[in-house]
Amino acid sequence: MGKRKNTYYVLVCFLVCFIPRIIINLGIKASTGGHDDLGFLAVPSYLAGYDWSGVIKHTSYYGFGFSVLFMTPIIRLFGNTPFLMFQIMWAIVAAFQSLVAVIVYYIAYNLFEYKDRNFCALAGIIMSYLTFCSSCRLENDSVMPLFIWGIILIMSLLIKSDEHRIARTLCLDLMVVFLQLMHTRSVIIWIALSIVVIIYRIVEKRWLVCPKTYLAGMVIGTYLIKKLVSYVQTAVWGTTDLANSSTGLKNQLITGAKSGSIIDYIKSFVFLCFGELFTIIQFSNIIFAVGLVSILFFLFNRVKREDKKAEFYSLIFLLILFMGMLAASGLYWNEDARNAMMSGEFSKGFFYLRYISTFAIPIAFWGIACTRDINMKQMAIIVFLYMLLCQFVISNIGALPNQDLWATFASKYKGNFKSMLTQNDLSIVSIVSLSVFFFFWLLNRKKGKWRTVSMVFLLVMTFYNYTYQIQNGAKMWGQSVYNSVDGLRTLNTAFLDDFNVYCNDDIQKYALQLCYPKIAVKDYEDYEGEKNSVLISRDTDGIKKTDLYYVICDDEVIYFSDAKTKKSVLEQIKK
Repeated sequence: MGKRKNTYYVLVCFLVCFIPRIIINLGIKASTGGHDDLGFLAVPSYLAGYDWSGVIKHTSYYGFGFSVLFMTPIIRLFGNTPFLMFQIMWAIVAAFQSLVAVIVYYIAYNLFEYKDRNFCALAGIIMSYLTFCSSCRLENDSVMPLFIWGIILIMSLLIKSDEHRIARTLCLDLMVVFLQLMHTRSVIIWIALSIVVIIYRIVEKRWLVCPKTYLAGMVIGTYLIKKLVSYVQTAVWGTTDLANSSTGLKNQLITGAKSGSIIDYIKSFVFLCFGELFTIIQFSNIIFAVGLVSILFFLFNRVKREDKKAEFYSLIFLLILFMGMLAASGLYWNEDARNAMMSGEFSKGFFYLRYISTFAIPIAFWGIACTRDINMKQMAIIVFLYMLLCQFVISNIGALPNQDLWATFASKYKGNFKSMLTQNDLSIVSIVSLSVFFFFWLLNRKKGKWRTVSMVFLLVMTFYNYTYQIQNGAKMWGQSVYNSVDGLRTLNTAFLDDFNVYCNDDIQKYALQLCYPKIAVKDYEDYEGEKNSVLISRDTDGIKKTDLYYVICDDEVIYFSDAKTKKSVLEQIKK
């Protein structure tokens, strides 16, 4: 009976997370990332035999472990039908995000021994939807939370039992090494895990893992990964000095450290840390802050409780992970933030969630679990500290004018790009987040089924935030990508296979490559006057200077290198 009930809960957790994602994604017509999607799919497209070199030279390095395994066959099989290709890719990401609910439920109920199945299931579903990167965004950040929870699962199993120690140690090695293929910043995960292994040895007088297996796997694996990454970057991009690569990050950090005074460096570091801390607290409706504080109480009050040992070391791992990524963000964005502060402009690093959220969000689980234990006095302290943080951020950081679309919570926003819960200024967002948390806390304190009601309420708010991001973010980007080649889509585009295809508009260039994966799109800045070439453009003013053009629609034009090419293309278009 217990196993059957477990299966039922696992199935419900997965389907409640998976089916809505699939339905939502069906309303998106094209790539939601453009530049980022190209970087994510650069290696899979290369392995599928396509030539994207003309456009990916402008992209950053986003790793290739996950994308190579799951996206290469999709590009190869469905490259002729881009809508279906992206829907299948998004479905794979949706499956990985939905598995977060399953693994959180299993860990909470079976390993951390929270004996309320409804709580464990609802907490898992909330953690699945509490993500900044939705399933329609092709980024490693979209699936990395599953791997972080996977590490927590294996760590907990190693602590709970001595069975299969070598096999479980090897699984840890493989997972951490594979993460280094997914993104450069995954090295923080390796460092955090190794620190936990050392702490465990000191405190418990025994090894958490099989030390020789762990060390050999990490050293050999990391060495091979570095060699492989260098080889792939050179083969696909032609260089290892790429944005987000280890070489690119190293150069950026060195340049940033050398410029400006040490006082300005420290000031921008502090502001960046406070800004990102504030943003993750807002994004989680303050649940993250409760989780972060609860970790400290947990570490001090439950150190000697044997039944909570797995939870104890998982929290140490997550705390190191979060602090490491927060510090890394403060260093990564430092030069950009300093320049922004001196000029009165804005740096997206102040409120940038994508990097930090992947490492921080798992802590919110303990915020959900511990909210019920907060008394009135503690609630007053939380509100007071929260207001102090809001005042500091709004006064010192949020007051900067914002012209950056990536700034999630910037105040005085003048653009037409909506983000998160509201487009209003930071004070309104702060009130909304506090209200959601306060209502969740009130319901959670009641006895009986009210705790389940409070969890459902938090799930609804989290799901609303998830869908709002898509409707007013990802879907808008997808529509702009789709619209940039909307006119071209009405033509017989077989001619694209027979001519050199150039493009001089950034969005259209990326859209053209992603909507027609099998053609080799080139940047117009690389055009050297060769014949047999066409330029797909949104620059309609150019028709005043030449007669070698064909107007597709009001904002799409094809320019031709010569009269012969124009004649050939028009003949194919009119077939």
